[in-house]
Amino acid sequence: MQLNHIGKRKCEEDEKQFALGLYYKSPKAYKFLLNYFNLPCLTNIYKWVNSINLRPGVNVDFLEQLKIKLKSKNNYEKLSVLMWDEMSIKKGLSYNTKLDLLEGFQDMSDEFGGRNSEIVSSVLVFMIGGLMGDWKQPFMYLPTAGSVPGSELSKIIKRVVERALDVGFDIRHMVCDQLTSNRKAVGELGVTLENPFIYVDKKKLPSAMMFLTLSNVFGMFC
Repeated sequence: MQLNHIGKRKCEEDEKQFALGLYYKSPKAYKFLLNYFNLPCLTNIYKWVNSINLRPGVNVDFLEQLKIKLKSKNNYEKLSVLMWDEMSIKKGLSYNTKLDLLEGFQDMSDEFGGRNSEIVSSVLVFMIGGLMGDWKQPFMYLPTAGSVPGSELSKIIKRVVERALDVGFDIRHMVCDQLTSNRKAVGELGVTLENPFIYVDKKKLPSAMMFLTLSNVFGMFC
């Protein structure tokens, strides 16, 4: 890599992944190494990180970046909490010039039902935070025209857990408020006081459900 980048040459994909992994490990160390090695400049690093087009639902490119970032974390740092909540937002339509898309309609992504003509009034957001470390990461969002029914929400939660485990997060707890749809979804997942677990692909996950006000929980990680 040092020999190939003496002159101007585009980085190969494996070189990009190596540089991003090194930067995620320690931005300060990366900046220091730039003084001694031929590494992609910070402008390119920022461009690669910001090139991801975030859309409702699970974003494959985004998950790949998370995988790279988690490779630099030890098992202790991967212990995490999955949180979700529905938040009211102002109704309105706007044009996304970057994606050439009119936003403001309900969009459950292709995985959870697709788009329709209903105007969005709330958004369902999933966030993952460190159980033992001081970090947080928004994971997925779905603009909705109202509260997501518990029967649908349980499927979404299970899918999010599957994706999060595949990325490398070690989820140990789930947190939400006492919204009716949340309580129904949790019940359909089989979580009770006597059995605070869920099963994903026949794997038992120690995910104790705590019914708290999510705004207070978010404050713990901010």
